Amino acid sequence: MSEGTNTSRWALAIHRVTPTSAEVWVGTLFPSMAMPTKARIRLTDAAGNVRTSPISSEQWQRPFTKLKQRFFVARRFDRLSPGSSYRVAFDRQVQGAGGVAWQELRTGSIETLPERLPTERQRPFCVAVGSCFYDHRDGGDAAEAYKLLFEQGDVSARPHIKFLTGDQVYLDIGFDSLSPVASELRERIAEDYARHWQGLGSMLCRGGTWLLPDDHEYWNDYPYFDSLIPTLLALKVPAIRNAWKQAATDGVKNVQRSGVVECFDIGGELSFCVADLRSYRGVHP
Repeated sequence: MSEGTNTSRWALAIHRVTPTSAEVWVGTLFPSMAMPTKARIRLTDAAGNVRTSPISSEQWQRPFTKLKQRFFVARRFDRLSPGSSYRVAFDRQVQGAGGVAWQELRTGSIETLPERLPTERQRPFCVAVGSCFYDHRDGGDAAEAYKLLFEQGDVSARPHIKFLTGDQVYLDIGFDSLSPVASELRERIAEDYARHWQGLGSMLCRGGTWLLPDDHEYWNDYPYFDSLIPTLLALKVPAIRNAWKQAATDGVKNVQRSGVVECFDIGGELSFCVADLRSYRGVHP
């Protein structure tokens, strides 16, 4: 290991989990972080067997299409065992005093879905549902509580999966932050995501997560823009509204990884349907 780093500026999120697969998102939403030339995602099972997915510099993607900083990779691991736990780690290769070494940036945990629901005497299948996260008011409390639930709480209350059902970010708060310059507007939205994902970090890296956007992922009462709210008056300018919408859409698509409609079931006994009913609304007279 090399010298320490502020790992809170790196992100690791566990997205869709099935009985035999999981999607792992790694990268950073902070503009000052250097893009690793070589990085990797490691998946370790309970027996200590390790699977590694290498990341080369040309494989990084930009979460916000009009911005040159920030980067991510999403990788799917297949052929996993149902109802099993895995440790996941995000590393980068660095040059230290002792030569080239791997530096662990973030870690997380995956629990694949069971093939069927448990019996009465087994650990219950547990689902967490949440919404409306505003980093300024939270101060890291939600993620800390979730971390303690996983590490110290009763295993019967530990969620197998979680649904965060909207307003993971508030992109329409603060009149002084809403610049009429399109490039500055995009930067502000990306910065909001960086702060909120930092605050949610300990939650996103534990167990599978499905994220759905609601209006504040765009702006209050999106897609409508005729509000008299002072913070939203700039939306009446088409160029500003289009830049705002594009950056917000990038966040939903590339950071939250929200789909349009996704359905899955557990052993034909319990079904879930996750539908984005906000992003695809139309504006009607």
